[in-house]
Amino acid sequence: MLRALAVLLVLLPATAATATAQAQVERALTSLEEVQAACRDAVERPAADLLVVEVAAGWRFGTVGEDGFVEIDPGRAFRALGGRVELFPSRLETIGLVAGARFDVLEAARARGARLRLGFFLGMDEPDRTACVLRSRHGVTTVRMDVAYVELVDAEGATIARDDGDRLRAFREEHERDAVPGSGPRASIEPATAGATPAPEAWQRAYAAAARGEVGRALAACHSAGIARGAEPRGRVLVRVRVDGRTGRATDSAVALSDLGDAEEARCLSAALRSVVLSPGPGEWARPIDLTVPLRLAAD
Repeated sequence: MLRALAVLLVLLPATAATATAQAQVERALTSLEEVQAACRDAVERPAADLLVVEVAAGWRFGTVGEDGFVEIDPGRAFRALGGRVELFPSRLETIGLVAGARFDVLEAARARGARLRLGFFLGMDEPDRTACVLRSRHGVTTVRMDVAYVELVDAEGATIARDDGDRLRAFREEHERDAVPGSGPRASIEPATAGATPAPEAWQRAYAAAARGEVGRALAACHSAGIARGAEPRGRVLVRVRVDGRTGRATDSAVALSDLGDAEEARCLSAALRSVVLSPGPGEWARPIDLTVPLRLAAD
């Protein structure tokens, strides 16, 4: 895919396994308005979405290198949506597929009208740099894309070949880390620490149980109210909780960090977390302890 990045070759027929492996959050761009909306969104939330566009015909394969990599030559630029959009790799890197001995298969598919799809991000590599130049329908909007994958599909949309790059793998790993089980406004409590030291296992279990019960419902209510006031639907909050390790009761709590954009919600979350009662601390934990308790919020 990208010469500078490690790639994963897919040269498979369309199967259920292939579909499952390719399942991911994608935002297909099928109109100029959708492209321009994605560009505007990326100003506030760089690389928040995996964007996908189908490239117009006119591209060609180059020669196959010794390593089996075949470049895709778009001409001056990758064009999409009737030529109203032109896309350029952000680092002007070469885009292609690992073909090896299967180059004839790819070339025959291209000649039969196989379609080229590009998955990409806006602002992943350089979030402070302008990713798009927006123009009216009478001009050409240009996009500087951080390419995530290259895919060749047949007329029915079945994958003929695909290469995934490091950007996509990083996005998937982050998305999995950010996942919060359930639906609607909700919260998960992540492992608590005292400095760099994990809290006792019994305390971790208590927080996990609290997230599944009344405290979890209180956290969800805080998030729901926050969203109604304009808070971000997804975010992370770090709460400092002072625990009397001799009794396991929280004596104070305060928000150390929040990216929700709503101070009232953050205070609500802190108060809900303060209600969790832990068991008396073992050994050196049987004293006043300052815990950092991370919360992860979602509402999709």
